[in-house]
Amino acid sequence: MDEKVPTNLEEALLRIAELEKENAKSKILMEKKKELLEKANVKNKKYYNAHREEYIQKVKEYQEKTNYYKNIPPEKKKEYARTAYLNKKEKERKKREAEEKTEEKEKKEQEEREEEKDI
Repeated sequence: MDEKVPTNLEEALLRIAELEKENAKSKILMEKKKELLEKANVKNKKYYNAHREEYIQKVKEYQEKTNYYKNIPPEKKKEYARTAYLNKKEKERKKREAEEKTEEKEKKEQEEREEEKDI
């Protein structure tokens, strides 16, 4: 709250009245939004029920096109888990190598600075 706290009773009562007005406006706005959402849900439900077979057919076509499996066989799960594990390890290795390179570079720069100071 970035507003100052009322110091006397009259200011406090005025502030309470303002807040009550804001609250009432917010409630009215919320009710309007709820009504709009309900209308949209009803509309979407009617459309879905009217075009249900088309929708189901489109979903099946998409699943076939993308090779979607509802229940993945255990062998595939193991294969996916292994590749994910290997990818994670590779990413960690690359990150570690990059960190080592930056550390080596920083050490060389530090040594060069020290040599320049000695000269």
